Amino acid sequence: MRGRATLLLGVLLVALMAAPQFTAAPGGIGAAGDQGCTCHGGASPDTTVLVDGLPDTYNASEVYTFTVTV
Repeated sequence: MRGRATLLLGVLLVALMAAPQFTAAPGGIGAAGDQGCTCHGGASPDTTVLVDGLPDTYNASEVYTFTVTV
């Protein structure tokens, strides 16, 4: 019984070590992201995102239709 518990504990520890580790800056990425994505080469001045149909005031009981154009 003790050997089984030790084996189970070992498998659990290996599984925890193999799990992906994620870290993030507590305050976000800061000014580095002000111009867009910092993951894939930065922002392009040729990219424009337009969102049409957003209400001035949001009401959770209503359904809104909006369009996102990139």
